[in-house]
Amino acid sequence: MTIRALYDSADDVPEPYRDLFEERDGKFQLTKIEGIATEADVSRMRRALDSERNSHKDLKTKWTGFVGDRKPEDVQALLDRLPELETLANGKVDETKLNELAEARARGKLAPVERKLTETERALQQAMEQVKLFQTEKQQRTIGDAVRAAAVKGKMLDTAQEDALLLAERVFEVTEDGKVLTKDGLQNVPPGLSPDVWLSDMQKARPHWWPASSGGGARGGSGNGSGGANPFSADGWNLTEQGRVIREQGAERAAQLARVAGTTVGGPRPVKK
Repeated sequence: MTIRALYDSADDVPEPYRDLFEERDGKFQLTKIEGIATEADVSRMRRALDSERNSHKDLKTKWTGFVGDRKPEDVQALLDRLPELETLANGKVDETKLNELAEARARGKLAPVERKLTETERALQQAMEQVKLFQTEKQQRTIGDAVRAAAVKGKMLDTAQEDALLLAERVFEVTEDGKVLTKDGLQNVPPGLSPDVWLSDMQKARPHWWPASSGGGARGGSGNGSGGANPFSADGWNLTEQGRVIREQGAERAAQLARVAGTTVGGPRPVKK
């Protein structure tokens, strides 16, 4: 047996199911089963949906007739210009007011850009400072390693190495090609000296950095790599030894020893101080 959701009279409703029906608007509707929408409910929903569709259609028609194919952001841009446009329409052009309006609008648009630019500049400055710090630490480490190696090779006292490193940080730099050399423009320190040549010259100024057993020769300006005196110096002048240094240790090393002594490779014997 088929049961309908709506009957014209109570007598039409099958007797076993009459308790599930209720009279509404002169009709008997199935209302006592939870979750089942009645025809009236469906009709109300349909009317509400039709009303919403008609309202949306009416609004769309009005919007299209008012702004055409313009987008909402385009309309907002026109609204922002309304004070200026009203002034122009009334024929009361106040250049001062227009300039103020233009400047205010420009400031409003530029403000976010300027804030972003300020943040970017601050972040860039912090990054550059960090890079500079890393570069400085790397150079100091490179200089320290080179001077420490030269100190060990030159048999410097372990207790004197800290003093040598502190002084070395002020007189050395790392060149673009990665060499550790003395800086240019320093007083009493020739430029372009490697750590071992610089330390050999420092034996005269800082003799206490080396053991007393090193003897006068070691404290008198050794630095040719064999424990003898600098062959380019006034006291240790020796052309044969100069040639050996050039052959065995290279022209750059020989030039540094000559510079320390106050002469050049192939130059005259320096005057004794």
